[in-house]
Amino acid sequence: MYLKKVIASVFALAIIVFSAGCSPVGDGILYEEAVSQTIEIADKAISTSTAVPMPADAVGGPVHQALSGHIQYLEACGYAYELTGDERYARWCGELLSNYAAIYGRLGYHPEGHNTGEPGRLFWQVLDDSRWAMYASRSYMKIKNALPEEQRRAIEDDLFRPMADFLMYGTEDNAKNNFVFNRMHNHGTWQVAAVGTIGFATGDDTLVGKALLGTDLSGRNGGFLQQIDSLFSPDGYYMEGVSYQRYALIPFLSFASLIDRKRPEIHIFERHSSALLKSADAMFNQAYDGTFFLLNDCDTKCYGSSDLVGPICTIYNMDPSRKWLLGIVAEHARKVTPDEAGRRVSRDIAAGLAEDFVPVSCKLRDGGSGKAGAVMVLRGTPEGAHDGPTVVMKACSQGSYHGHFDRLSLCYYDLGKPVLTDYGSARYTGVGQKEGGRYTKLNRGYAMTSVAHNTLVVDRASHYGGVTPYAILHAPRVIDFDGDASDGIQCMAAVDSTAYDGVRMERWVAMIDLPFLDRPLITDVVIASSDKPHSYDLPYHYDGQMMALNADYKRSTDKMTVAGKDFGYQHLWVEAEAEKQEGPARFTWLCGERMYTLSTAVSSSSGSCGISLLRTGAGDPDFVLRSEPAYMLSAEGSGRVVFASCLESHGHYRIQDEIYSGLAPSNTGVAVECGEAGVCVRYSFGGRGLELTIKDGSMSERVF
Repeated sequence: MYLKKVIASVFALAIIVFSAGCSPVGDGILYEEAVSQTIEIADKAISTSTAVPMPADAVGGPVHQALSGHIQYLEACGYAYELTGDERYARWCGELLSNYAAIYGRLGYHPEGHNTGEPGRLFWQVLDDSRWAMYASRSYMKIKNALPEEQRRAIEDDLFRPMADFLMYGTEDNAKNNFVFNRMHNHGTWQVAAVGTIGFATGDDTLVGKALLGTDLSGRNGGFLQQIDSLFSPDGYYMEGVSYQRYALIPFLSFASLIDRKRPEIHIFERHSSALLKSADAMFNQAYDGTFFLLNDCDTKCYGSSDLVGPICTIYNMDPSRKWLLGIVAEHARKVTPDEAGRRVSRDIAAGLAEDFVPVSCKLRDGGSGKAGAVMVLRGTPEGAHDGPTVVMKACSQGSYHGHFDRLSLCYYDLGKPVLTDYGSARYTGVGQKEGGRYTKLNRGYAMTSVAHNTLVVDRASHYGGVTPYAILHAPRVIDFDGDASDGIQCMAAVDSTAYDGVRMERWVAMIDLPFLDRPLITDVVIASSDKPHSYDLPYHYDGQMMALNADYKRSTDKMTVAGKDFGYQHLWVEAEAEKQEGPARFTWLCGERMYTLSTAVSSSSGSCGISLLRTGAGDPDFVLRSEPAYMLSAEGSGRVVFASCLESHGHYRIQDEIYSGLAPSNTGVAVECGEAGVCVRYSFGGRGLELTIKDGSMSERVF
């Protein structure tokens, strides 16, 4: 482990230093590297031109990259001046900012801004303007006293104040920025943090007040304080999902640190049950083997993401009891910030205080009041293992406009891999060839749809008809969560009655250690109730290769059909179809070195179960979507319809060692009975078995 290597090298260094009569710990190698790298970047910066090109292209273009690169240079030079007192760094920053000030008043909306509803001036979207403004004004604070008064006045009056005004109000012909600034959304957070930082940098208390309380200064219709109270739950869960939590923590913690220093009476890190500090616990528990769950709009990001270095150092500096954050830095990030927060992290790692982070089963409540459902995670043995079996249920709010229509959706991980998958977002960030690196049309056309997730789809339409403003108003209700594995069973359950008119959806998922199985069994019971007849589809998107299906299926070998016309079905090829009349459907696939078998019994008034083997890629002439398979069960009926499944991981398939064992599942049957006694499911394994009874919001189990 890298952590052990770091500690070993630190102790070796300590012997040398101590023998020389010096401090045995010092600031640590990570801080020394951060300072060295920062000065190296700053030295490179002051050897480059301070000319500012006129905005011209979207994300990934050369001008966009040049303007974005100035952020890194300004940041490095600000730190370098603070660390060394060398005025060359301050002069370079001042000259660059003066050149921006000289052109800013002449800028209209960005020429590529027509592709977004929120155009910027320096960049194609105002989000990037906010990001630039926050970093630039933060660096300006460090070097401003080294600049002549006339130059400072020009930078503040011709650049920062007009920029703050633009971020708050937009222009006469487009006031969208005022809506975004006061909005409970990560874009609003970036704008608020930028304006607040400009306020502190220029000594403008009015700007700081509007950043804290919203443009009307009421504190009820926007502002940083309301964003903390609304976007974070009391558990530290961030409403837009873990990917945007990672991104939003940058402005949240940057601005909060300034507030803590300059307005300590606000007690910003204690606000809303210390939500900003708890956000670290919530975020790092939403990951598997160091990679964050692909929930909502999400790219694949991990603990070592450079975006997290600053937030981790800030949170640890505010609460050094979280020693596991040191473990995250030492094991994954391997870098710190070149400031006092980074110095403290580095020093404590060098002192051997780092602890390994242990992910746990958890229920992370959503919503400012904690009453908008939850993301629930069950983790299997061995306790705390990063690559053990893990099940995730998303039973929380929509997540604003980055949210997906995936109420009660399920993901499953095992042996270091995603097994039942979530597509995430249809986007190639920074790749101009794929719709300019923006979210593609198929993000809304497919990735956000219900059928793109492991959740129940009614009448082949997305939850809430795919209408985000309606979906935002509602959230599922958690009815059970037990993450204590001491008795061999963990369980989570939620219900949603608003995704479809007149349909109640209920899902019960358990992770159970059984004496006759080598690995935990995952049970999944989905119950739909309605007075009217409906069609129901339950897709399971999986990673791996199909091995077996216990139904006579017909595969399309020379021509495939499309699964449907809309709501994401138009982007799914039907590779094979079958119908199961009697007994459970049993589907086996290989993922990595292990087999997985999903056995399902369906109880419905129609009495049969349709089966489809699907693959993404239909209606996608530009190859935007990754090619991924899915297994979908279908039923029709009125009253109560039940899909009762168990997911069994079994066998070893190691080609290198030619070990092929346990490739057949142990499950021999699944049976469902519905009545006044509730829903009773029996899972059989030869002469042994498991019985689950679900009634009145509770579940009981019996091993036989």
